[in-house]
Amino acid sequence: MRPLYGLGSLLFHVGILLVPLFYVGHVTLWGSVLPAWWPRIATGTADVLTYLALAGFAVVLLERLLVKSSRDLSRGGDIGILLMLAVLVGSGYWAAHPAASPLAPRTMLLVHMLAGNLALILTPVSKIVHCVLAPLTQLLGEVGWRFPAESGRHVAIALAKENEPI
Repeated sequence: MRPLYGLGSLLFHVGILLVPLFYVGHVTLWGSVLPAWWPRIATGTADVLTYLALAGFAVVLLERLLVKSSRDLSRGGDIGILLMLAVLVGSGYWAAHPAASPLAPRTMLLVHMLAGNLALILTPVSKIVHCVLAPLTQLLGEVGWRFPAESGRHVAIALAKENEPI
């Protein structure tokens, strides 16, 4: 029903999930604990994902502020988390590109690390946790309906809904 919001949300999520896990700079820092085969995203690709994430952030934020139905569902903390994630993404870009940074390189790196640590601390107790839990809950739902084989069909029969999709 809101394709622009959906696209913005997708771009934002892709950027904030792929870059921290696979950007070559991050993977290099974690080199001693990650296997050698761990995939790496080159700086140019990470830059594009960062731009897309920031564009998606802008769409999501504007939607939450300007559209009444979204505004009614958003609390101040939700907007705060969005802003903190935008600081994390922006400071990461500037930490990787110190010539473009508005602050000294070490200061920008400190801002990025502090924002990243704050995001990690807030993840389990905020809406950020949906980035981890949503795929797992969808997987569990699919497994629950399809494993063991025919279990979904048996439930549908028990509910007298055998002609409806699972």
